[in-house]
Amino acid sequence: FFFSFLVVPPKTISMSTDLRESESQAISALESGGLPTETVDAFKQCYFKLHSMLNNSYENEKLLIKKGRELKQALTSEKLKLEKTNAQQIEQSETLKQLKDTLQQVDVEAHNWDEKTQRLEIEIQQLDNDRNDIQKTIEDKEREEEMKIQPEIASANEAIDRLREEISINEEKNSKEETEIEELTKKIEELE
Repeated sequence: FFFSFLVVPPKTISMSTDLRESESQAISALESGGLPTETVDAFKQCYFKLHSMLNNSYENEKLLIKKGRELKQALTSEKLKLEKTNAQQIEQSETLKQLKDTLQQVDVEAHNWDEKTQRLEIEIQQLDNDRNDIQKTIEDKEREEEMKIQPEIASANEAIDRLREEISINEEKNSKEETEIEELTKKIEELE
């Protein structure tokens, strides 16, 4: 009964002045109640212990509230940093994905260019082979034609040589005949 009267609920304690007022009310109630001095002293000691504990608890609560606010601010700050880091990681992840996609496209294009280059090199090689074959065919045909024409050329040369001989012989004959005609003409003139 007395103990419940002496304990001040923590809701009513808002500042240290309220505590002092409650303390003085409790002491005056104990002294005027007609209790033996020993009981009153025991209650006083008990009250002072409880009051001291309550004051300590109140101070600890203030410190804890202050520390809680500091921790809440630190937590909020860390949360913002974490959100910023997460946003950066998402952005980096997206950038990395885009770079991987671009790299994959470049690899595909490089592979396509390699295949195209190989096809073109094969085509060039085939065209070189075709050119060499055509050149060889032309040279072979030229030789064949030359071989075919060679007897005709030889025969034509022989005919030319014969004609030259005939011309030479005819020229000699003409020269002789002209000489004879001149001689005859001279003789005729002389006779006339």
